[in-house]
Amino acid sequence: MAHENTPKEKNAAYFHREASKFLADPLLKNKFVVIQSEKIQASFDTFSAALEFAVSKFPPEEFIIRQVINEKEQINFLIGRDILSHWSLTWHGPTSTVLISD
Repeated sequence: MAHENTPKEKNAAYFHREASKFLADPLLKNKFVVIQSEKIQASFDTFSAALEFAVSKFPPEEFIIRQVINEKEQINFLIGRDILSHWSLTWHGPTSTVLISD
């Protein structure tokens, strides 16, 4: 088993372990979920809403945002300079973590 050190790595592993359960939940399917402390803290219809919530509640190194979709429905997109103008965000679909950097 891979060694998980950072909160983001632990949150990503949690999402991966529970993905099939999340997909089966009609309240979570297709939603953007904010995961912090290996728990879904909230779910949203849009990435922007999830990000706005997450950055208002948690330090950036403590959360990830994932969309609960089947990997076959994976959507790839790039967001630069969203919500907080000093942050650059990159999202590569549900199998990766949102990276927040200056």
